[in-house]
Amino acid sequence: MDQLKNTIRQMIGISEPELNDFLHLCYPKNYSKKTSLSKPGSIPNEIFFIGKGLVRVLITDKKGLEHTIRLQWKISSLRIMQI
Repeated sequence: MDQLKNTIRQMIGISEPELNDFLHLCYPKNYSKKTSLSKPGSIPNEIFFIGKGLVRVLITDKKGLEHTIRLQWKISSLRIMQI
């Protein structure tokens, strides 16, 4: 959890009480391979931190072809957290 706190502090200015309030909303969640975290046309209301594995961000063009626009590996020992 310390790694997550440090990452959040690097991203934004946040007080310790605010950070603790935020972290109380977070929980680890595991996903199987090839699980979609978001669907086309929807706006996710989650923030994901990768604990183990790889996330592939892709778009599908009008012909139905998938194009990988980003690959993201885990960041140190962070766990997948969903709020």
